[in-house]
Amino acid sequence: MRKRHWFFLVGLVVLVAWTITGCSLLGVSIDQRVSMFFTDLNGDRTKVYQNLDPDSTIYTAVGQTTTIWDNNFEVAGEPYSYTITSTAPYSASGVNITISGQAGAGGTYKFVFVDRVSGFDNYYISDIRSEPNDKSMFDLP
Repeated sequence: MRKRHWFFLVGLVVLVAWTITGCSLLGVSIDQRVSMFFTDLNGDRTKVYQNLDPDSTIYTAVGQTTTIWDNNFEVAGEPYSYTITSTAPYSASGVNITISGQAGAGGTYKFVFVDRVSGFDNYYISDIRSEPNDKSMFDLP
């Protein structure tokens, strides 16, 4: 009887922890991260930075401001859609994405990712580079 009680208690703790962390124990794939990025870009732009690598300097520099997103993806171009042009399986070192918006907004970009929790595929965006000049969107003045 005590073993059964112990397993129930451990299971309950795991379930509560999983709920509190927003089920992020399962990780976020590259596909999911790109989808989350565009959901925020087309919605509440103050949340876009949450898709960036939290250990990077750009995460802090960009923060909740929308200036960098507004400068690179004009609000008038919304809603933005995207097509991943890289072939799966994707490499964290670069996934090519073609972005389309209203009135000709958009272009081709290389999204670079970092896996923050090895083994769980918890990817964050570490850089966005415009093609073909390979210039980082985050080259801050």
